[in-house]
Amino acid sequence: MVCGPTGSGKIELTAGFVSPCYDTSSRVSFLADHLVLVNQVSDRFWRYGIPHGVMQGVNTRHTDKITQVCSAQTIEAREYFGIWIC
Repeated sequence: MVCGPTGSGKIELTAGFVSPCYDTSSRVSFLADHLVLVNQVSDRFWRYGIPHGVMQGVNTRHTDKITQVCSAQTIEAREYFGIWIC
């Protein structure tokens, strides 16, 4: 888990962790609590050349990718990964 104030570079730090995982075919899910954050992370991942999918309501796309940017609400509603978010 990465925590820090707004603008501290959390997404860039995460992209640095995710990129090597993609290179080794490891599955990664980035869980965000707000639609704006899902879109921000997805935009940055594309900018850094990290192919990924998005699981977010009607905007779900590219679910075949090993890296996914997920909305917490969508994961809870669809009961993905066998987890419950409270």
